[in-house]
Amino acid sequence: YTDLAVLKLDVGNNLPYVKFGDSDRLEAGQTVVAMGSPHGLSRSVSRGIVSVTGRHLEDQSDRAPFTNWIQTDAAINPGNSGGPLLNLKGDVVGVNSMVLRGAENVGFAIPSNLAKEVVDAIIAEGRVRRSWVGLDLQEMLARTEDPDIKGAVIAGIDPLSPAFEAGIRPGDVLTAIDGKPVNARFAEDIPQVRRMIASLPVGEAAPFRVRRGTEEMDFTLTTEERGGLK
Repeated sequence: YTDLAVLKLDVGNNLPYVKFGDSDRLEAGQTVVAMGSPHGLSRSVSRGIVSVTGRHLEDQSDRAPFTNWIQTDAAINPGNSGGPLLNLKGDVVGVNSMVLRGAENVGFAIPSNLAKEVVDAIIAEGRVRRSWVGLDLQEMLARTEDPDIKGAVIAGIDPLSPAFEAGIRPGDVLTAIDGKPVNARFAEDIPQVRRMIASLPVGEAAPFRVRRGTEEMDFTLTTEERGGLK
């Protein structure tokens, strides 16, 4: 679900390596460098800027539904995928993943903080375990243009899911998960809410708060492990 894997190399000696940086500190306009082997041209480097962080790609939600992409104009071509996106200190702030077909220098990288989470989970358990409660979410602008109403619209619920059995219903507005506020005003905010749910401990109870009409309601959901791809 995040388009990442971990490889173990047994080479008998220490290898030089780059370090993960903090992708949450990236800002639009910041200079970055993409490395890789585009079209088989090894040891290639391209320079650009961060166009935007937290980019939501609706048509890519099935490929990596939990990823808020880093968009950059540093040239990323076939062969750059899996290579590092670095800041000027040489820290890895992203993992190059894909380009927008038909566009010029519109590339996307997986944020390093998300990559670290996945790497740590795979090394510890051999896979990534993600929680599921059965909610289909939409941005608030799908319901109201009132900026004072914050949350995510619950557009649908899987039958027999933890959310349905707890009593949450379509049309409710999800306002908090495990005590953390939800604010999905725009479509690009929805992957972050998905990640908040997915990162909850699997099989444990967590509080969810929803707004139904003018009433705030609290529910306790015991998460299940998300099936399908790991």
